Amino acid sequence: MNAIIGCIRLVRDGCCDDRAEELEFLNRADQAAIHLLKIINDILDIAKIESGTLALALEPIELGAIIQEVVELQTLQIQQKGLSLMAPTLSQPVWINGDRNKLKQVLLNILYNAIKFTEEGTISVQVNYLSSPAIAAAPEPVKTDATDTDFESRPTHVMLTIQDTGIGIDPSNQKKLFRPFVMVDGSTTRRFEGTGLGLAISKNLVELMNGSITLMSEGVGRGTSVQITLPLLVDSEILYALQGSQSPQAAEVKTASPHSVP
Repeated sequence: MNAIIGCIRLVRDGCCDDRAEELEFLNRADQAAIHLLKIINDILDIAKIESGTLALALEPIELGAIIQEVVELQTLQIQQKGLSLMAPTLSQPVWINGDRNKLKQVLLNILYNAIKFTEEGTISVQVNYLSSPAIAAAPEPVKTDATDTDFESRPTHVMLTIQDTGIGIDPSNQKKLFRPFVMVDGSTTRRFEGTGLGLAISKNLVELMNGSITLMSEGVGRGTSVQITLPLLVDSEILYALQGSQSPQAAEVKTASPHSVP
């Protein structure tokens, strides 16, 4: 907030040498305002989660389209840092039951973190089918040239992995990152701003969509991998999704209050 006020006052009071300097301060104020808005939204989300009032509208959604939207939104930032991006092009729709906006929020947060904590190298987005979430350690990759015969094994879940070559995380700190307001206290991360709410919010949102999220890193300087596993829709549910007006209404799901009594 101080940065926003300071930049605006410098422009208002005519303290800038020329128009270019005015635009520079206005751009700083704009970036600070966007960051402040994200902090406010994160705090509101975690408050709703903890009070049990955060609601999701679950409906059939196509995962590939959401991945494409998220990647396009972050492409400029990736290019500005000189990073490489590897993202899949799926030849077949991947249908899941979820909240479109909330899933985008999760993926944007994970990809944003990957960009923020990676100074050089590659960020990759991978999609894998699983016959059971219990075998997440050894998934079979999605084939971009898949045919009907490729689905005889009837996968039940899809796993989305966002992997980076960034600063990595000490194994002893990895589970802590899903707690609200927790950030790794180290010299490599102190320079990165944030509230420590993004992963906690993402975990709750994914679980409300009947999924799971895990974070893995071999250690500091070894990069990080975040895996999101979600159940696939069965054929009948996909048919409803494709029928438009005949599709079932979105189901509202709310968080359970930590103080509620079953």
